Amino acid sequence: MRYKKFKRKINDNGKVVEKYMAKLHLESPVDLNEIAKRIEIQTTASEADVHLVLLALEKNIKLLLAEGHSVKLGHLGSFYPTLNARTVDSPEDITPQTIYRISCNFKPCKELRSELGDAKLNLLDNEIYMPRERTATDPENVKKRKKPYKR
Repeated sequence: MRYKKFKRKINDNGKVVEKYMAKLHLESPVDLNEIAKRIEIQTTASEADVHLVLLALEKNIKLLLAEGHSVKLGHLGSFYPTLNARTVDSPEDITPQTIYRISCNFKPCKELRSELGDAKLNLLDNEIYMPRERTATDPENVKKRKKPYKR
């Protein structure tokens, strides 16, 4: 894994100060096609067969999560569904309309956490990276309204 030097401003007891920290450099994403090619090289299965199985896995994970199941993927970890809802004054007021987001989280298993902890770290370069300037109209700065989940 590669990391970079990152400068940021933080609040230290009411005083804004500049501090430096390491930040992970994300490499380019790897898609199912690339994973299928890698698995083909490592096994006797064809790329097409591997791709077919990966697509079926993806489809089944989505369906199981939508049914409320957690999905444990061996020594990787577990995907599990989550939801966010507005608080209400009484149990009778809890309805699907109080739910404004349904999502999914991933919890890595002990083996994966250990393997990541043992990963070799290399400095990307000696540059100091800074957060990009954000404006009030920047999508990341616009506060999202909590709308009911559409059923």
